Amino acid sequence: MAISGLDDGQRVIHSPESVSITLTPERMAWGFVALGVLACSLRYALGFPLIPDEAALAMNLARLGYGGMLGELQFGQMAPPGFLLLVKACTDIFGFNEWAMRAPAFAAAVGALVLFRVLAGRVLAGWPMVIAVAVYSVSYWPLRYGAEVKPYAVDMLLSCAWLLLAHAWIEGHRPLRSMLMMMALGLVGFAVSFPSVFVGGGAVLAMLATHGLGARHRPWHGWNGRQGRLGRLVQPVVVGVCLVVGFLGTYAFLVPSRSETAQWMVDYWQKAFPPTDSLGSMFLWLIDVITGELLPYPVGGENFASTGTLLFVLLGTGWLIIRRRWGLLALLGAPIFLGLVAGFMQKYPFGQPTRLQLYLAPVFCLLAGQGLAVLLDGLQSIIRAPAWRSPRRVALAALALVAIATMARDVLVPHKSSTDLALREATSVLWGPARFGAPRPLSLREDLGATFVDEPEGMHSDATRFLANFYIRVGPRAVPSAEPIDAMRPVEVVTFLVQGGFDPSLRDAWIARFQAERGLRLAGVGRLSIPHVDNRENLLRTDTIEVLRFEPAP
Repeated sequence: MAISGLDDGQRVIHSPESVSITLTPERMAWGFVALGVLACSLRYALGFPLIPDEAALAMNLARLGYGGMLGELQFGQMAPPGFLLLVKACTDIFGFNEWAMRAPAFAAAVGALVLFRVLAGRVLAGWPMVIAVAVYSVSYWPLRYGAEVKPYAVDMLLSCAWLLLAHAWIEGHRPLRSMLMMMALGLVGFAVSFPSVFVGGGAVLAMLATHGLGARHRPWHGWNGRQGRLGRLVQPVVVGVCLVVGFLGTYAFLVPSRSETAQWMVDYWQKAFPPTDSLGSMFLWLIDVITGELLPYPVGGENFASTGTLLFVLLGTGWLIIRRRWGLLALLGAPIFLGLVAGFMQKYPFGQPTRLQLYLAPVFCLLAGQGLAVLLDGLQSIIRAPAWRSPRRVALAALALVAIATMARDVLVPHKSSTDLALREATSVLWGPARFGAPRPLSLREDLGATFVDEPEGMHSDATRFLANFYIRVGPRAVPSAEPIDAMRPVEVVTFLVQGGFDPSLRDAWIARFQAERGLRLAGVGRLSIPHVDNRENLLRTDTIEVLRFEPAP
């Protein structure tokens, strides 16, 4: 079999049977989409243990019904009601487990990969399109949140949809259909993705800014001249009205029911809001943001680790300016502007953490893809390498290796922290199928409604992670236990004790009261140690799962 390279970015594979396959940029782009889907599917299939954020949301899904998804959430959580209802429905249909809870995010991530490929093919062409798709498809953050119980993959999906529809409208491609679809998206989008309002609002602003370009396109359904210009002005206004109605309707409903959590969020994300005390501090904050957690595509992060991506984005922006692609620049820049305004108003974090900025991932990947393509073309003109090892193909191979390395790491280390893994394994021992036939151990908090642990059930509480895994093992419908405690049979009661976080006298008092009320006696105590580690796997403390075994009193 022989492979020959072509200067226009195509490769032809000649087989002995004289059958040729042309590797066009379009096919290469779809190949990277397939690689991204594979990486996301692998992580989803591995079923990582719940991390603290996921566990906090899972506890709401376990304890609350469908009506509770629309009200104040517990454990410091704030998520779109539409997303919560969808996840709740999945757990009711497929069971309360990691895969069911993560199914909506996984579907959204896969859909976003496909939509981004379509979007990139519309706004870019050739190698810039391939590189942009490759950057998005192999980036860690979009792939990660396709396998977690959080709404950030939905943010990316709706961003791609807004950008695709708005670009089609600006270019005069079936504008009426695009407008109708954007109207529907505006009415329901905020209910499933909070930051989608920035992309939708940016799309409306870009449409208004470019409505005068309509003369360059074919007439709209018989509209010519003044009618065409009027139509291009009225339609974005209609879309904007739908967006405002959808936003205000959801916002007005959520603010009274989630006011306490909303205020807590404002305090929690103070570092993510732009400082306004001086221009100097604002400038330093902006540099930290744009070289850090705002642009980790395909890799990057804090401490200026995303500087390379920033340079590619700036180069891509400059290239679009040179080419006078004002409509595309307005479409990509407006969501960033609105997100920054929301940050100044302290309504939504800007720049950090990365998961809350994923709605901008399609924007930055398009710009970075264009910028990197320009840079690689310049390198090729200097070094004049053969086609098979041109800078573009070397870059694509390196990007593919990013996804391969991510998959290898996920297989070798299928968890975020050893604490997550230890909590899942412990609950599997206590409530897993190995104990089939024996009476189910009771949870002190969930079954008996008692606690002598001082640690609150917060978003980052290990007790919350423990209880979320408990619900996965026994199911929300089995809690509290409907089986009465029989004084003639042994009973096991399980609780989670944080090192230094409980009063032993309260524990002893509860045991004495339980024995007296139930006619039981404490026969033994079993303990499982749970390491509590930080992000670098440094041991901070050792917590304990305690199993109290009671037997009938003589």
